[in-house]
Amino acid sequence: MEQLQTNPLFKKVVIGLFSILILFVAVKTIHEISSISHIGKIDRMPNSINVTGKGEIVTTPDIATFNFTVTEQAPAVSDAQTKATEKMNAILAYVKKSDVKDTDVKTLSYTISPRYEYINATYNTPGKQVLTGYEVSQTIELKVRKLTDAGTLLTGIGEFGATNVSGLSFSVDKQEEIAQQAR
Repeated sequence: MEQLQTNPLFKKVVIGLFSILILFVAVKTIHEISSISHIGKIDRMPNSINVTGKGEIVTTPDIATFNFTVTEQAPAVSDAQTKATEKMNAILAYVKKSDVKDTDVKTLSYTISPRYEYINATYNTPGKQVLTGYEVSQTIELKVRKLTDAGTLLTGIGEFGATNVSGLSFSVDKQEEIAQQAR
């Protein structure tokens, strides 16, 4: 082994291999460092045209929309439903008399929920939960096309027993036509 290490040919081969290894690592390092600037970039730009624009149009609202809810409570579900249905039918008859089309009346929700009371409840104990009845609630969305009637309808619906009248908003009925004009 000592002869190999002292042999001048062996030393030249080892130095040559070591030099090639150093050269390979240097070239690879330079290549990697130069590729860092290309991270996240596209090699070639695709053929494209980018256009940006803004269209604006001002218009007057032509519809009003609002929600109303009828809520009734009774010991039995059927009694609560009957009471809620009677109130809702009276309100819808009033709405129909006000020239609101059936297509402009939409049910948003209809729920039946149990109602409970806690008997013998104290600060430290929750007491016993007892079913006392049911609550029936129906929410309707109404679209009013004659804006001058919106206030009258809001008041009238409240007088017929709606428990919650809310969400009055004004908008344009044919949004897509307005958007097309703006484009």
